[in-house]
Amino acid sequence: DMDGVSKIGLLKMDFLGLRTLTVIDEAIKLIRRTRGINVDIESIPFDDQKAYEMLAAANSFGVFQLESGGMRDLLKKMKPSQFEDLVAILALYRPGPMGSGMLDDFIKRKRGEAPIKYPHAKLEGVLKDTYGIIVYQEQVMQIANVLAGFTMAQADDLRRAMSKKIAEVMEKLRQQFVIGCQKTSNISEFEANKLFDLIDYFSGYGFNRSHSAAYALITYRTAYLKANYAVEFMCALLTSEKDNTDKVVEYVKEAGAMGIKILPPNVNTGLAAFNVVGERVIDYGLLAIKNVGGLAIESIVKERKNNGPYLSLFDFSNRVDLRLNNRKVVESLIKCGAMDCFKHFRAQLLAIAERALEFGIKAQQEAETGQISFFSMDTDSSGFNKGTESMPDIKEWPQAQILGYEKELLGFYLSGHPLDRYKTEIAEFSDCTTKTVKRVIDGQEVRIVALLKAVKLTTTKKTGERMAILRLEDIEGELEAVVFPSSYATISNSLKEGVVVIVKGRASLKEEVPKMIVSDVKGIDEVYKLIKQINVDVSEFGVENLDQIKNKLARFPGRIPVCLQLDTKNYKSFQILVGKELYVSPSEVLIDEIKGLVGEKHFRVVL
Repeated sequence: DMDGVSKIGLLKMDFLGLRTLTVIDEAIKLIRRTRGINVDIESIPFDDQKAYEMLAAANSFGVFQLESGGMRDLLKKMKPSQFEDLVAILALYRPGPMGSGMLDDFIKRKRGEAPIKYPHAKLEGVLKDTYGIIVYQEQVMQIANVLAGFTMAQADDLRRAMSKKIAEVMEKLRQQFVIGCQKTSNISEFEANKLFDLIDYFSGYGFNRSHSAAYALITYRTAYLKANYAVEFMCALLTSEKDNTDKVVEYVKEAGAMGIKILPPNVNTGLAAFNVVGERVIDYGLLAIKNVGGLAIESIVKERKNNGPYLSLFDFSNRVDLRLNNRKVVESLIKCGAMDCFKHFRAQLLAIAERALEFGIKAQQEAETGQISFFSMDTDSSGFNKGTESMPDIKEWPQAQILGYEKELLGFYLSGHPLDRYKTEIAEFSDCTTKTVKRVIDGQEVRIVALLKAVKLTTTKKTGERMAILRLEDIEGELEAVVFPSSYATISNSLKEGVVVIVKGRASLKEEVPKMIVSDVKGIDEVYKLIKQINVDVSEFGVENLDQIKNKLARFPGRIPVCLQLDTKNYKSFQILVGKELYVSPSEVLIDEIKGLVGEKHFRVVL
């Protein structure tokens, strides 16, 4: 084992298989193919302004070692401007240095908020890059060498003894250090002992600089590629994480924030890996679809390259290897939208999937045996039975069902978001989002309209009372919300995963990531009871079409008044209150139908 190897004097070496090296290599290949540029990653400049500006802004998703929330906060505070800063960040972002205050001192000195002090004038050359703070084990060795005249071998013995706190060895080396300081640097015994105590203290937190520098090199290279070749880097990153749905979701969002468009999966254009197909456009990698294996994708892509795009689901079933592309694969491709290129509703494609697969199996069996059935005689030149491809006359699935399948198979909503249809409600019923909650005051009362993504039930440690931890998701992101026992009993019935809710509570901003302390949760249907009036702008709808609105209102009788707003050439604007027989009972269906007639921006509710 590793200890045994060391004891008998052999060298132990750890070889790390870093996925990031593959990402860098793939990004360079993509850059060469898309731009005709050969990037020599070994020779890139270490002073790239774009890379450091990107890191200073904490746009570090995908950058090696700098993705976590804590690291991004640190980047904002430190604002790295040179390679040495990256080496230091990786060494200092550990519990020891953070708890000791070293990290805070480092940041203040770098930003000019605290003076840079050196333990001894002769140590400026050793500690200049770390603003007078002993950060690395190698600096301990250099200090012993510069101040006490230790050889590097003796200095390494000191480093090892300090890191392992071997008392007898430490006392022996202390005496050697003090004597060396007196002879080499004319330092008094008292000052030499103080210096020894100082480096002993810092050595407990010291990190191996060579290790940190090696990691920082990969950190900088990924930052350089992301800052200068964003689309190729993000494409390589997505491909590397194609089996990790959570990471794919995170990087798709990051790509969108960077202005990079991710095209939906498509059996007629997609490859197994994500692929750069435009200046800032990436084609979705088919291997990132759940339930679709590598051999199935390989057969789909190979057949398409050899014989052209697939014309229909029947054409697809006739041509691909159905031993690899079974029913589950085909249904998954339909549900996630990879067969939208056939220009039919996903509901229609799924309805004929079994028939198409039976057709394909039969056609492939006939091709293998060389026999043609009597019923296959009526075919066109491409080999299709002319009566097999008729589509059933059915409507597309509801948007919620489409999005549900996309979330299940891709890990995120591709065609929209379940909250898109609630924009009016979000504007009226909420006062912040999962993103803007961090801008309010700690403890402030807030309301958020969100999808209740997950509910984790637990109990308190002291009393064993039931409580819950919620994961809320809206169009802008996610937020953790805590339901303490005092609120759990009254709102537990509303805690159902996958439903849209309005959550009321206090913002909790004491930790690194904002949270919410929940006092009330209501289903979106319940909040329609809060509506006092509905306003509909019919100026662009046309007075001649008012009967359509009248018919809609008549289907939802109730007590809430409806005002029609009309702008004319002669008058700026006036409102018409409908008759009481057209007062309504507000509901999601009513609101959706009215919006469908007049448009989202022409509809408003009054609370």
